[in-house]
Amino acid sequence: GSTGAPKGVKILERNVPALMSWMHLSEHQVSVADTMLMQSSISFDMSVWQYLSSTLGSSSLAILQQSKEKDSAFVVEVMIETNVSMAVFVPGHFLSILANANFKRCVHFRLLVAGGEPLFRALTRQLEQVNPLAHVWNCYGPTEATACVTLHQAGIE
Repeated sequence: GSTGAPKGVKILERNVPALMSWMHLSEHQVSVADTMLMQSSISFDMSVWQYLSSTLGSSSLAILQQSKEKDSAFVVEVMIETNVSMAVFVPGHFLSILANANFKRCVHFRLLVAGGEPLFRALTRQLEQVNPLAHVWNCYGPTEATACVTLHQAGIE
């Protein structure tokens, strides 16, 4: 969980493939041209989206150095160098990424999955100004539900 104390929650095996199938095949058509940013601990429930993206969608995985995930400048440089097209972020952290002047050089970025705290329209507006082709999906749900139970494409009313 987000407290840092693992819950040890069991989930149904079929939940993970269903979630990943929706993300990779149905909705976002993940391909070999994509790169997912792996910036969460593997014990964090949202890391499922990150590390399974490379196996199910045949995409690449850009793995951040563990002690550097809060360094916005470093994260943006990795995103540029590895052509990151997809990432999972808590909205507050992504705002610091977006505020970095070099983020506009992340020309391959097309998908943000946001969760863990409220997503405000201001973030989606800022991203739209820098990259109008990027999509933001707001997800909510407990670990027990395989990372999320509800998804909403932000900006779609």
